[in-house]
Amino acid sequence: MSNVLSYKQKLRDIYPNLYRIGFSLRGASEADDLVQDTYMYLVKNNEKYMNHPNLEAFAIWKMKNINIDKYRSEKRKSYISNEEEIRDYENLFSDEENEDMKLKKLSMYKAMKQISEDCQQILNLQISGNSYHSIASLLTIEVGTVGSRVARCTASLKEILND
Repeated sequence: MSNVLSYKQKLRDIYPNLYRIGFSLRGASEADDLVQDTYMYLVKNNEKYMNHPNLEAFAIWKMKNINIDKYRSEKRKSYISNEEEIRDYENLFSDEENEDMKLKKLSMYKAMKQISEDCQQILNLQISGNSYHSIASLLTIEVGTVGSRVARCTASLKEILND
């Protein structure tokens, strides 16, 4: 019981520094959300972190990662103009997929449309589960060429998705 109380006290003690860093990362309007998400993680996993030697440093690290995740999520969402666009591509999705999964899939679909047809072809063959050897025989090219094209096309796709 005293471990739980001391863990709660540690969480209370680190609040000012967490808020200050959250404020510097996101501003006043979103600092509370960042701190709350960090606290939710720490409380949910209290057994795991109860005896952490430097809980404050870990909490700051976790909050920065939560911030990065939020930034990436916002970036993905801004890549898609609105929910109507999701409805336009409804045939791409299964019923089990949530909105975030749909946004990721649609982002990937739109990015694939921006790379060359050769890249689309080779990446689609790889995504379908074909080995480099089978791709090489299907496209009548060398296995090493398949590897270099996959690497180059993947880099192009990553660049589009990161822009």
